[in-house]
Amino acid sequence: MLSNLILLPWLGILVLAFVPARNTDLIRKIGAGTAALCFVLSLQLWVLFDNQAVGFQFVEVKTWMFPVYFGMDGISLFFVLLTTFFNFFMYYCYMGIYSNTCKSIYDGLFSNGFIFSMCVYSA
Repeated sequence: MLSNLILLPWLGILVLAFVPARNTDLIRKIGAGTAALCFVLSLQLWVLFDNQAVGFQFVEVKTWMFPVYFGMDGISLFFVLLTTFFNFFMYYCYMGIYSNTCKSIYDGLFSNGFIFSMCVYSA
C-alpha cells in the first residue's frame, strides 16, 4: 500500500511525459487526478491505521534491485495526509495562477513523490 502511494506520483509524471505541452487541459486533468488518487490512498491509510499498535505499520518489503523496507509510524501518517491534501488543494485552487502549466504540474508531482519517499521510512 505504501509503495503504491510512493509510485503513483511518479506514474503520473511518466504519463505526462507523453502528453503534448499544448494540451494544457489534459495535463491539468491528469495532474489533478493523480493528486486525488494519492489523497484517497492516504485517507485509506488513515482509516486502517491502528492507534494502539506500537512501532511501524503497513510494513512492506519490496525487492527491486535490492530489498527495500517501507513502514509508517503515527507522525509520518499525518505528514503524508497533510502533503496529499495540500497537493490535491493546489491542483484544484491554484492552477489558474501559473502561466507555465506543464512545469508546475511536473514540479508538483515530483515534490509529492519525493516527500512521500521522505515521510515513509525506508531502511
